[in-house]
Amino acid sequence: MGKPTETITFAELPDVVALRNKGDRNRAQELLAELDGHTFCFTNVGVEVRRDQRVEEIKAELSELQTKHGWPGMRHGPLCFTAQEVPGRKSLDKGLLMEKLGLTMDQIDDCSREGQPYMRRTFKKIDEE
Repeated sequence: MGKPTETITFAELPDVVALRNKGDRNRAQELLAELDGHTFCFTNVGVEVRRDQRVEEIKAELSELQTKHGWPGMRHGPLCFTAQEVPGRKSLDKGLLMEKLGLTMDQIDDCSREGQPYMRRTFKKIDEE
């Protein structure tokens, strides 16, 4: 999984053809193509819900492949994918403020804490040069 401080340039991501494991290479190619929408085949009621669920399943599997191979993301032709942990943001904790009466700006800053990190999973189709 990509580190929060990494800057990802989609065009510079490694191509999945560089994966030595043929099964992983083929699977990554299939998942990227499916994510691009070429092979979605839903015909029943609830199409959009199932499509959204499938997109999340695909992104989760691509994230696992990315982590397994230690890559910052991957691409195949113009189809790109990255998964990055995004650090939580600071927020004001009113409970801590109440504990620290006689507030100064420094005390308010001391009452801030970072939220929980979350995953940013990005699929993008870039223009090929």
